Order: sequence, then C-alpha cells, then structure tokens
Amino acid sequence: MSTQALADVNAKSAEARADTGGGRLARNISLLAGGQFTTWMLTGLWTVVVPRGIGPAGMGLLVTAWAAAGMMSVVVSLGTRDLLVRRMAVNPSEAPAILGTAITLRLLLAAPGLLLILAYAWLAHFGDEETAVLLTFSGTTVILLIVEPIQAAFQAIERMQYLAYTDVLSKAGVTAGGIALVLFGYGPVALVRLGISVSAFALIMNLVWIRRYVRIQFGFRWREIISLLKASLAYWAFSAFFTLYLWIDSAMLSVMTTPTVVGWYGVPTKAWGALMFIPVILATALLPRFSVANEQGLEKLREVARPFLELVVVLSLPAAVGLAMVSAPLIRLVWTPIYIPSIPIMVIIALSAPATYLSILLNQVLIARNKPWIWTRVMFGAGVVNIALNLVLIRYFQDRFGNGAIGAAISLTVTEIAVAGVGIALFKGFLTLGSLWRLLRAAAATAVMAGIIWVTASRGPVIEIAAGAATFAVAAWLFRLATPDDVQALRALLPWERRRA
Repeated sequence: MSTQALADVNAKSAEARADTGGGRLARNISLLAGGQFTTWMLTGLWTVVVPRGIGPAGMGLLVTAWAAAGMMSVVVSLGTRDLLVRRMAVNPSEAPAILGTAITLRLLLAAPGLLLILAYAWLAHFGDEETAVLLTFSGTTVILLIVEPIQAAFQAIERMQYLAYTDVLSKAGVTAGGIALVLFGYGPVALVRLGISVSAFALIMNLVWIRRYVRIQFGFRWREIISLLKASLAYWAFSAFFTLYLWIDSAMLSVMTTPTVVGWYGVPTKAWGALMFIPVILATALLPRFSVANEQGLEKLREVARPFLELVVVLSLPAAVGLAMVSAPLIRLVWTPIYIPSIPIMVIIALSAPATYLSILLNQVLIARNKPWIWTRVMFGAGVVNIALNLVLIRYFQDRFGNGAIGAAISLTVTEIAVAGVGIALFKGFLTLGSLWRLLRAAAATAVMAGIIWVTASRGPVIEIAAGAATFAVAAWLFRLATPDDVQALRALLPWERRRA
C-alpha cells in the first residue's frame, strides 16, 4: 500500500473513532436498533402474510432451502466475519487488503459450495420445484456472503448505519415484493427469485458505500489467501459446528418428515428469530468495544462485558415467558388454524430464549479474547447432542403424533440450555453474586407479568402482550432492575433516539 493510501486509511479510521466513549456506543446501538426495529416490523409482516398464502407445504420448501444454504455458507464464508471485524478494529490499515482477500476467497469457494447443494438435492430425491428453490436461494446466499466482509468493515470502524441500511433495504424489497407475489398467486420459486434480485442490489450499494472509507484491494494474492485460510481455521470450525447445530433440525425434518411438518416448524422458528433482535444488536455493536477492552486486560473486559451480559438475560425472561403464554391465541389469530400444530413448537422454542441470549454475548467475549477454539469445542459438543436428540425425538413424535417438529423443538431447547450452562461455567468472574441477585429480581418481575397475561387471556393476544409489557415495565421499576447503563442502552433501542443521535 502506498504511503498516501495508508494515510487515507488512518485518517478515515481516526474520523470513525473520534468519539470512543459511551456516546459513540449509544449512537451505534441506536442506529442498529432503528434498522432492526424496521426490519423486525417488515419481517413480521412477511411472516404473517406469506406463510398463510403459500401454506405449510410451501413454507416447508423455503425452510428446507434456508437450512441447506445456511450449511453451504460454512464452506464459502469460513466463518471469518468476526475475525475480519476484530482484525480491522485493532489494525484499520489492514482493511483494504483484508477485504479484497476475503471477497476473492469466497468467490473461489462458491463453486464447491454450490456442488454440495446439488449433491444434497440428489441425495434427498428433490423434485424440480424443490431443486429450483434450493439452487436459487443458494445463489442468494453466495451474493450475501460477498456482502458480509464489507459489512464487517463497517462494523469494525463503527459505522453501523450501513449495516442498518442494508438490512432495511433487503427486508423492504423482500417483504413488499413477497407479499405482492403471494397476493397474485405466486409460490416459493418466485419468492426466491425476488430474493436473489434484492441481494444483488444490496451488494452494489455496499460496494458504493464502502468507497468512502476503504478502497478495496482486489486481486489474487495467494500468500494473503493462504494466511487468511490459516487464521480462519478456528473461526471456520466454530461456524461449521454452529451452523450445523442451527440448521440440522430443519434439514433432518426435511428428510425424515414432510414439507408440511417442516412448515409447521418454520413459523415458530421465525418468531423465535424475531426475539433475537436485542442480543444481536448488542453483540454487533459491542464486539469492537470488547476487542479494545481485552487489549487492556481480562479485568477490564469483565468490567465492560458484565452489565451487558446481565442486561440480555434480564430482557430475555419476559420475552420467553410472554411468547410461550400467547403462542396459542397468536397462532390462531395470525396464521389461522392450518398452523395449529405449530403451537406446542412455539411454546417449547420460546423457553430457550434466555439461554440463547446469553450464549450470543458470551461468544462475542471469546472472540474479543481471540480464543474462538473454546467456543468451537462447545458448539461441536452441542452439534453432537443436537443430532442425537433429533434422531430419536423427531422419529418418536412423527410416529406417535404425526408432528416430528415437536421433537426438533425439544432438541433445540435442551441443547441451548446445555450450551448456556457450559458458558456460565467457562466465564468465571464475568457474572457475580450481584448478577444472580439481579436476575432473581428479574424473574420475580417476569412472574408478575405472567400473572397479568394469565388474567387477560380471554381478551386476545394483543391485549395480553400490551398488558404483559406494561406490567413488566412497572415491576422492573419497582424491583430496581435497570442501571444507568441499561437505561442508556435501552433508550438507544428506541427509533426516535436514533434520529437524535
């Protein structure tokens, strides 16, 4: 890199890091929250309309494609996003070369990834429609995997608005177009074709936006490619085991049951995914901060991470209990009786939220410590346990009740709780007795909320949700759950705070 180019990179990095205090963090959380709130609403609208329009069988085709493409992404991405964020956050001058190498490597690996998808379609004996959906969505995944290193650069230099722009752009196109297609009678094939078009546009926009901060150095630099491959090994292993663990239940359902059963599983997992927006926002915004804190020592990292670990568990308790309690009326109202078999699935999966919230942030702490192998071993064990449970429980519930998705939901929830338990044991000193006392108060506030939801059960899910949320807010105030840092972080989650930032 030339001296002038290096100066430009450092100048832009300095600009991005000019405000390294709580104000920048609050602004980043606020920007991500604004984008996540918008995409959450768009995803919710898609989830309400599209599954009703295409039915459980059509939804099952989409879930199968998501699962297969998710596992293919391990081959193409090597799980390098967090590595890229960490390296560019600590050494911003490396960004141009790192970005070019990462994109080149993903393009090289796209061919074997797509061959694996073809092999999966052949082994599963998919028909023409299933294969078309699978291949088209896999193409979308490849495009998004090229976008990902650029998004990692924005995350590293704490320009979170571009992550929000990409999410909103993608979800708006998919939601508006998807609803229109369904209303005109089109099915899964048209939906995935829309998705690949929207993703291509998102890639173009990201290439335009990044030019202001980083001039990507494209080219085949084999020494750098091999270096990135070696550095990615631990991250790739984690990503492989995590993705296998995340999608294996849907993939196994697609082979062991019918598209309709996979569709019954798809709606609850979409709702469960919507619950994850808070830890995902915090994890995205906090990784650069955790990485910098780790450079100052383990105790500093504990100090920075502890309040956020407590916060995500506090927020997960009402989310989990609330969704579980309103599952039946919510599914009957929103998705109609054709999705009634999804009710027990949603209840079971909702209860895994506290464990998942905590695991998401614990993973970021390990990445900041540059010790991804530790969590990789945890995810390997989780994958083995999850597969074993699915083999037994999917078959049992499919044969006994005609709904193998219940077995998949139980497998997921049991494994999530086990992973969180291991995480707590590994991270001694991050959570203290004071943390436990705070979480007990949060559990008490959640119990009060549950009582109000139970009392208002006859009034429908809208009233239940509103009453439960208001009750938890009051109980949280009475039990003094919120700290000043929590208030700042939660205010940043409000869309109108994003506009003030």
